[in-house]
Amino acid sequence: MKDIIHQYYPDIDINHMKYGENILHIATKGNHTGIVQMLVTNFDDKLDMSLRDPDGYDAFDLAVIKKNIDIFTIPTFE
Repeated sequence: MKDIIHQYYPDIDINHMKYGENILHIATKGNHTGIVQMLVTNFDDKLDMSLRDPDGYDAFDLAVIKKNIDIFTIPTFE
């Protein structure tokens, strides 16, 4: 996965919204801590943490709602 990310990094729109959500929203809602960690680690400089879903929640809000302490303690979320 890391090789693919590094190969296509310049072309990846990590903040792309589809149906009002981006990959960070989906991973957070699904409690996929490992994927959230991978996104933060590899795309920290590109991630827009302020993007909100149709209900008005950003990724941090979603982590709190899901009560996923592992996600909202990831350094970018703090």
